[in-house]
Amino acid sequence: MRIHSYAIIVVACLCANVTSAKWENVSQLWPKDMPQSTKEWFSKQKNSTGSFCCSVADGIPTDWDLKDGHYRVLDTVSLAHPVWRDVPDGAMIRNETNPTGTAVVWYMPSKDSEGLRGIRCFIAGSEN
Repeated sequence: MRIHSYAIIVVACLCANVTSAKWENVSQLWPKDMPQSTKEWFSKQKNSTGSFCCSVADGIPTDWDLKDGHYRVLDTVSLAHPVWRDVPDGAMIRNETNPTGTAVVWYMPSKDSEGLRGIRCFIAGSEN
């Protein structure tokens, strides 16, 4: 099992309307000189079901690994302790190059009965 660790950085994306999203550097943790192309990349991301990632969620760099051919993320947001979670197939961002180099997960704002936030989108990082 290979685990990839990255610092927690929050990218907030605000919904502009139901068919688009706008990238905002709300956390101020991204470089101020981030290329415009990277900002636009965040705003355009959609999961495999066609839903915009940033319309209701923040993108967070995450620890990730592959287990039995499926992606997993270390959820450090939902509960008081980290939990490995499987990424649903519909949440995957496919056929995109990730310009950040780090894996990014977008969680849903609401929690389920177990206190976990749904995973809206995920894109893997570099294999470094």
